[in-house]
Amino acid sequence: MKRWMGRWVGLSLFVCASVGLSVRGLPAEDKAEENERLSVTAAFGAGLNTLPPVEPGAPNNQILPSVIRVRQDGVVHFLMSGFHMVTVYDPGTKLSDIVVPMSGTFINDPTTTPPTDVFYFGINPQGGPLNTPATTNPFNGSNREEAVFFSEPGTYLVICNVRQHFLDGMFALVKVGRLTRMVRTKNLAERCAGTAVGRHAETPPEANNASRRISAPASRRS
Repeated sequence: MKRWMGRWVGLSLFVCASVGLSVRGLPAEDKAEENERLSVTAAFGAGLNTLPPVEPGAPNNQILPSVIRVRQDGVVHFLMSGFHMVTVYDPGTKLSDIVVPMSGTFINDPTTTPPTDVFYFGINPQGGPLNTPATTNPFNGSNREEAVFFSEPGTYLVICNVRQHFLDGMFALVKVGRLTRMVRTKNLAERCAGTAVGRHAETPPEANNASRRISAPASRRS
C-alpha cells in the first residue's frame, strides 16, 4: 500500500510539474495580455471636465475606446461620467437594429422590461433600479461604475440609452475573445494542484483485495 501511495504521489507531482512548466514557459507578454483582458475598463463619457453638456454633440457623449476587448469569462468596468445609461445588446445586433423614437429622453424606457435582444440593461440615471419611480434630485445614477461579465465569446454592441447621446454617436463594440490555450493550461494546473494531495490518501483496490484475502481464513477458523 505504501508503494502504491508513493507511485500515485509521484505521478501526480510529475503531471502537475509538467503542466506548471508549460505555463511558466509562456512568454511574459502573453501572461500580461491575459491579465489585462480579464478585467478591463471603458470610459462611458469622456470626462466630467467636459461638462456642462451642450446638446447636441456634447463632447462628453463618447465611449472610449470605441472597440473594447476582453477575454471570455472577463469583466468590463464601465466608468460613468455624467447622465448616461449603459445598454449592451446580444451578439449579432447591429446599429441599424436600434429603433430610435422621434422624441423623449431614452431609447428604451428604463422603468419597463428591456427588449429581448438586450444582454445588459444598466442603472436608470433618473432613479433607482428597474421599475422604480424616476427621480431627478439627486441623479443617483450618475458618476458610478457598472461591471458587466461576459461568459460567451462574440461581438456585443453597447450604446448609451439616452436618445440624444446615441444620436451623437455614443456607441461602441465589446469584442469577447475565446479562452486561449494559455488560460486552459493554467486552469488545468490549478485543478491538478488542488486535487493531487487529496487523492493519494485513497485506499487502492489491491489493498482492499489483500485485506479480504487475509480476513477470510480467520472467519473459517471461527
